[in-house]
Amino acid sequence: MSLRIKLYKGLILLAGGQIATRSLALLRNIIMARILTPEDMGIAATFVITISLLEMISYMAVDMFLVQAKEGNEPEVQESAQLFKLVRGFLVGVILYLLAPIITTVFKTSDAEWAYRLLAVIPMIQGFMHLDWKRQQRHFQYRSTMLVETLPQLIITLAAYPMVIWLNNYSAVVWLLLAQAMSSVFISRIIAERRYRISFDKKIIHRILIFSWPLLINGILSFISMQGDKIIIGTSYSMVNLGIYSISISLILAIILLVAKFNNSLFLPILSRVQNDKIEFKRQYLLGVNLLAIIAGFSALPFIIFGGDIIILFFGDQYLAANEFIGWFGAFIAIRIFRMPTTAAALARGKTKLPMMANIYRMLGVCGAILVAYYQMPIYWIIICGTFGEFMAFIAATRLIKKISFLLSDSLKSPFIVSLVLINIVSIVSLTETTIERISLYIISHIIIFIIMMLMLPIFRQFVLGELKSVKKRIKNT
Repeated sequence: MSLRIKLYKGLILLAGGQIATRSLALLRNIIMARILTPEDMGIAATFVITISLLEMISYMAVDMFLVQAKEGNEPEVQESAQLFKLVRGFLVGVILYLLAPIITTVFKTSDAEWAYRLLAVIPMIQGFMHLDWKRQQRHFQYRSTMLVETLPQLIITLAAYPMVIWLNNYSAVVWLLLAQAMSSVFISRIIAERRYRISFDKKIIHRILIFSWPLLINGILSFISMQGDKIIIGTSYSMVNLGIYSISISLILAIILLVAKFNNSLFLPILSRVQNDKIEFKRQYLLGVNLLAIIAGFSALPFIIFGGDIIILFFGDQYLAANEFIGWFGAFIAIRIFRMPTTAAALARGKTKLPMMANIYRMLGVCGAILVAYYQMPIYWIIICGTFGEFMAFIAATRLIKKISFLLSDSLKSPFIVSLVLINIVSIVSLTETTIERISLYIISHIIIFIIMMLMLPIFRQFVLGELKSVKKRIKNT
């Protein structure tokens, strides 16, 4: 089977699995948001923040190491990685259990201390995850990835409605998170091609540490950049504000995580294969920049054009206050996605310090958000600060990637084109009054972005025309 066919089969599986996963997560959030109060959803958001915090501050990227390392397919490498994950899971669980009283004090949720202690079991369970499904991504095999990520989401989504109706408060979220962790580990064991084993190899562990320590720091910085806004709102505003904000940003994160999954599961293996071929590496990198730029534009458009109508449609009128800030998330999404290709390129070459350095610049946005909370300014200023931080991180990452032999102007063209179109749409959308006008603007905007990129970006144009020729050839052959 050719690499091209492998890629497309993998892409179809990955796309199907990710769309199903994110759709199920969205459906589950809709169910909970329409039954529980915004305050309960705010408390539930603190559970996700807490788990994310401890996951990120102990993030060692052993799964990425299996994909990137030349010997990542060897059984002893996988076994050492699984030992690493197991030890990490138990350490995180113990820390979370001990920190439960402090967390309840920070978020002023003293009644939920039992819930934070129960959450400590989750990383311990996840430590037993079989990593064979990650190893298979080296060969562009994504069936296992789809099963491990989609089936647990299906299970807890089916359980969401009866669980929320029965408990009718934030505790339903705790039990659903616990069920998700257990089912993920169980499915990873069933679909594995190899038996689950752990082993200690000093050289491999040392290599994992060298590869991972910058990503550990990057994980802490990523947590602050992705969850810092929720912490600031949860500690400086009310749980109601946090609930409305968390539900709104759940849509944003669903899109970002979906695109990030493609970036890490498809783009990273492609670049890793050609990491020693500078010309081909540069070509694949620039193609990835162009493709992700157009995805960024398409992802940002719904929030820019339709704004809070999307939140009300999905979650109900009790989240009407999201109207005040949801439009600003359009710019946030676009810039966040612009930055993803630089991360994949750096990881493919083993340059794990680059994402860490870029995220340091992202902290400028967090500093701004702290000032916003201190002066109790409107919440949309927190999003503006976050967007500014993402922009600074994107510029820093693009400049740093030059050290892997890229021309700065080449990798900035497509993000610049998409940004210019989005800025013009912002000025036009205020003139639209009816739903039909906005839908028309949405469709026309997609067409404009695509046409401009076809005209101005040779690599993107060659890719699109090449794929069209390939499709025509297949149709003739059939």
